[in-house]
Amino acid sequence: MREVVFGMALVAAAGAGVYFLPMRAASGPDYPLTVKEAKALLAQADLRKGREPFGRLEVQLTSPSENEVRYAAVGTFAAIDCRAKLTAVGDRGIDVATDCKRAAPSDGAAAATGQQITGIAFAEYVASVLGKRAFDENKVRNASAGAVLHNLGDMQRDALKMQRDMHKGIDQGNAAAAGEEPVDSAAGDSTEPDAAADSQDGAGEN
Repeated sequence: MREVVFGMALVAAAGAGVYFLPMRAASGPDYPLTVKEAKALLAQADLRKGREPFGRLEVQLTSPSENEVRYAAVGTFAAIDCRAKLTAVGDRGIDVATDCKRAAPSDGAAAATGQQITGIAFAEYVASVLGKRAFDENKVRNASAGAVLHNLGDMQRDALKMQRDMHKGIDQGNAAAAGEEPVDSAAGDSTEPDAAADSQDGAGEN
């Protein structure tokens, strides 16, 4: 259920991504609307329940300032804070910039990629509402694929590190269950104290 509440306090969330929309023409504003008209369109728009950008999260729509609309979406495993900032251009025109922050139970490249994808989808959502057109699924899909490809190397490195850490934890758990002492590779230098003592004794006799 959507609630429209104005003037609520900000909610902190990890990470940030900024997306500007749409690409500005050579001259003129992004949209031939007033700030008031743009806010009304966003307030009345379908939130695409179950689809991008908010999925099945519960969304609360607020207006922290006269030229800003905020979408706070919360679920069990994610929290999204997206904003559309509207700047008046002339008597009847606005420029729009969107910003999204996403908090997730994990961090690293995968979380950063997820945030970028959320920002891409939200930018297209706002553009479709203010442009009075359908949400462009293909545009979002292609841009999201580009974000994944851009971060693929970092995500692979994170996955390998997670796999190593998992195997290390399993090995330590198995050793503890068997009553064995964990192997400490740093202790290898002192495994033969008698031989070291003999060497020192021999040196003293010369």
